[in-house]
Amino acid sequence: MLRTQKYTIQTRKLTAPVTIAHLSDLHGFSQSPTAGAILRAIRSENPDIVAMTGDMVDSRTADTEPFLSLCRELARGYLSYYIPGNHEQALGKVRFPRLLRDIDSTGVSVLDNRRQYLSVRGQNMAIYGLTTPLSSYKSILTEQLFHLQLTESDLTKALGPCPERPFTLLLYHNPQRFPVCAGWGADLTLSGHIHGGIVKLPVFGGLLSPAVTFFPVYDGGHFETAGRHLVVSRGLGNNFARRFNNPPELSFITLTPYKSNSES
Repeated sequence: MLRTQKYTIQTRKLTAPVTIAHLSDLHGFSQSPTAGAILRAIRSENPDIVAMTGDMVDSRTADTEPFLSLCRELARGYLSYYIPGNHEQALGKVRFPRLLRDIDSTGVSVLDNRRQYLSVRGQNMAIYGLTTPLSSYKSILTEQLFHLQLTESDLTKALGPCPERPFTLLLYHNPQRFPVCAGWGADLTLSGHIHGGIVKLPVFGGLLSPAVTFFPVYDGGHFETAGRHLVVSRGLGNNFARRFNNPPELSFITLTPYKSNSES
């Protein structure tokens, strides 16, 4: 069963609404909805942008054609963007670059530490894609022990300084680094990776992260700090445990012009 989750985020940087479809952690259709179900849900909402935030294929699966076929269908109808996750990077020095070339050939823009400026519904936006080394997917404790912490300077080195204008959308697979992304200046960060915590418990939320840490803070949903936003997809598939009370999720985020209480 595919669940669609909708979010609305207000911003002073836009004067008209823009809707983003957010896909993550397909894992090559392992334990995930079919391409047909995903495409029907997207076409029903007719978003302005499609963003894919990594682990769309699985490092243990040789056949990437089903995902590439989905990319072709998405690129025919939508401005579509993709960033790699840890599973794509784990494909190795030969298969990983080949996959990025194959995705790019479908018409989907690959943002591998790159940016694009775009205009949607007359709204100017900047979209960035961040790729960090596989070591950045270790647990936070491992990061501290081996001095692997991601810093705002690392983002500036990879992407350049974050512009104050226009609205800035950052695609980054790993949500654990949201405070760093917010500090860099991203208005909205889209992430995945945590799979909703695999098992969703009442009150407590997601149980387990891929880094085998319990009760991850950014398990899924909408988070905000100092006017910067994060939306974490609970993912479309899975690869290491059965989901419980946590169905595959396709997210839609609508950015709307800010309204004060007096205007509402």
